[in-house]
Amino acid sequence: MAKRPRALLAALVLAAACSSPEVVAPVDETGGAPTTGAPDATTGGACASDAACNGGRCVDGACRPATATDGAKNGDESDVDCGGATAPKCGDGRACGGAADCASGVCAGGACAAPGPTDGVRNGDETDVDCGGATAPKCAATRACKAGADCASGACPAEKCAEAPSCAQRAGGATCGPGEVGDPAAQHEDCCASAVVPRPAASGGPFRMDKYLVTAGRMRAFLEAVGYDVKGWVAAHRPAWWTGTGTSTWDAMLPSSRDEFLSLMTTGGSGCYIGATAGQSGAPAYWAPAADLARVVGGAPRALTQAELDTKVMNCFRAPLFHALCAFDGGRLPSRTEWISARTEASGVVRAYPWGENGTDADRRARAVYDFDYAWPKRPGPNDNDMGDLLPAPGRFPLGRGPYGHADLLGGVENMGSRPAQGAGVTGDGWFQFSFQEAEQPTHPYGEQIVGFGSGAYRNHWAVGARCVKLP
Repeated sequence: MAKRPRALLAALVLAAACSSPEVVAPVDETGGAPTTGAPDATTGGACASDAACNGGRCVDGACRPATATDGAKNGDESDVDCGGATAPKCGDGRACGGAADCASGVCAGGACAAPGPTDGVRNGDETDVDCGGATAPKCAATRACKAGADCASGACPAEKCAEAPSCAQRAGGATCGPGEVGDPAAQHEDCCASAVVPRPAASGGPFRMDKYLVTAGRMRAFLEAVGYDVKGWVAAHRPAWWTGTGTSTWDAMLPSSRDEFLSLMTTGGSGCYIGATAGQSGAPAYWAPAADLARVVGGAPRALTQAELDTKVMNCFRAPLFHALCAFDGGRLPSRTEWISARTEASGVVRAYPWGENGTDADRRARAVYDFDYAWPKRPGPNDNDMGDLLPAPGRFPLGRGPYGHADLLGGVENMGSRPAQGAGVTGDGWFQFSFQEAEQPTHPYGEQIVGFGSGAYRNHWAVGARCVKLP
């Protein structure tokens, strides 16, 4: 075959190249990967300035990724080395595009603002939105807290502000409601929580009453706050209602020291002596060290711990001590008519029981601490003198709540109450209701006032406690 001329071969090669659909990408002559435009910030491509690096930085002629410490505003930062998705939050006065860019959580006019108690954001040292900490207002009940100083009540028993100061400790301050301590299904809340009773205006109007009976833990917080000198505290903080004709004997029944309190609790007419021999049984909810019980009253050591007893209903003391605790919390003991209002339907129908008309033994046992049907953490044995296990912890029978959420209106303890005078003052006190250790009896109908109500007489009884009415 005849050889083709060199010129013809050159023409054929040129024609093939012009007809091919493939395009060869230019080569990065700096040694980096092939590019089609500005180098990617992550490839180390050659550059002359930051502008060539698609949000990165030009370092020593090569693109490098932006960082939060490179001294430049780049990437999605709102200011130099802050703001955006990955850099730290910006401090006060730095540029921002939204609240998420700022450490304070507040972006106003394109700049991060300093934390303030009215900015609608939890910031600075606030424990909840616009409250708590060193400079913001105190937090209201149920708001988050770290210490009592964060709360208007001065009480932070479980990282939520309590409604009243006597709930300062967790045991007995935040352990009321269904379920026992340690049960993961327990539904505990503030033991000082109250609920409104929508009483008609003609009868005095609505009022707030504690949902739960006063616990031994609440009494402990009160006594420790006043140094056990309840008599002195009342003298210095006597409320207006503690001036009626029925209050003249109260101060003499108040303790002025810790030893006097223990003596009055165990031997002062309460029926709650804890002795060292058989026949000297009892169940004061207020725990005291064995050495103090032996020294002050000759009592035996308690079989339950302080933490266990503090969750239970406070008992074994006459009404004036409960009057004082309620005053400390900004209230007073309820009257019998107020207590009845708490189990009266909004329509005006007075319920036979807090939950309705059902009144069989089975109904009561399912809804109330009734006839010794409750014991925690164990049931006392036949040789046990300390019967504290039988004392109820408030709120453990939720089926028995009244129409407005008040717990243990039947079956907790006899309730200490007051007899308010018209206008101001109190004309007397005493107790009513029905207690845990008794089955219902015809001689003591549910809710009946104990004989002598208002006379200042108190009989020995280990199942008497109280709850408070909150005053406006």
